[in-house]
Amino acid sequence: MNINYLNNYISLKKPHKEHYKHKTILNILAIQIYGYY
Repeated sequence: MNINYLNNYISLKKPHKEHYKHKTILNILAIQIYGYY
């Protein structure tokens, strides 16, 4: 599994308000690229 995706998953599990928007954008990109939801 992609390390960046794992980092996004961990960050979404422990959301920080400032990081949340950025990680959400990365997560959307990961969904588009890898097809994860």
